[in-house]
Amino acid sequence: MIGDSHARECAQKISNYLGNSYEVTGYVNPGTGLEVITHSARKELDHLTQKDVVIVCGGANNISKNEAVKGLKCVTQFAQHRRHTNVIIMNAPHRFDLEESSCVNREVKLFNRKLTQIMKRYNHTEVTDMGSEREHYTKHGLHMNKKGREYIARKTADNIKTLFANQKLAPITLEWNENPGSPTSTAMEQDTDQDIIVPIDCINMKWHVDEEIDSQKHQDQTTQERPSLDGITTEVAHNVTNDSEEEVEEGVPLITINKRQEVAPKRVRKQPVTRGNNFLWEV
Repeated sequence: MIGDSHARECAQKISNYLGNSYEVTGYVNPGTGLEVITHSARKELDHLTQKDVVIVCGGANNISKNEAVKGLKCVTQFAQHRRHTNVIIMNAPHRFDLEESSCVNREVKLFNRKLTQIMKRYNHTEVTDMGSEREHYTKHGLHMNKKGREYIARKTADNIKTLFANQKLAPITLEWNENPGSPTSTAMEQDTDQDIIVPIDCINMKWHVDEEIDSQKHQDQTTQERPSLDGITTEVAHNVTNDSEEEVEEGVPLITINKRQEVAPKRVRKQPVTRGNNFLWEV
């Protein structure tokens, strides 16, 4: 943790909330701005990784000196150069030693709003609110009291625990395979969602059509059992069946099996049967 006088004793309190599983170190530079704070402890910060967190507490001295733009620039450069680790930035505290409508407090609100907007661009940064309750500050209203430091330490410790609990695992990279069809292709590559090309067996296709034709023949044979005077009904039924069979064999379409599968119609169109003129008369 690096910061100005507002970060005094915060490192120890954060360590108490985190427990023995974390190691907390604090660097305090009272009365300095963000240009000094962000350049402190460089050697230690260069060796940090994604399993570590840097806490930056500052900005009040920059705002009081009318250097808020300079402070924002320093924090932005710090976030850009520390992409190899996690960064938690505390916004500027409210000045209770001044009037609510003072220009400094208006500048504090503007500084905090701009800081939040800038840090949204980076995935490894997070902004923590210092709080604006009067009971967290001393009588003179500039620094935090014991209760306020406990509040900041507990809130920062909770943010650190949540950060590592929700931290996503790094994606697993796979080697590029120049020949996807070779036996060396991995199972991951073979399970990709692709169109499946299956060769169509014309014999099997014809078998489905023959089933429909046989069922049609069975229906026609039942009609043939009825007696007729001149035998026209039986002869016409056989001719109709042969014609329909020839039409199906010639009109079987080719099928390509993929995601949009086109299947040949299974129902065979029934041809009208011509009967004799005296089919109403029965012997």
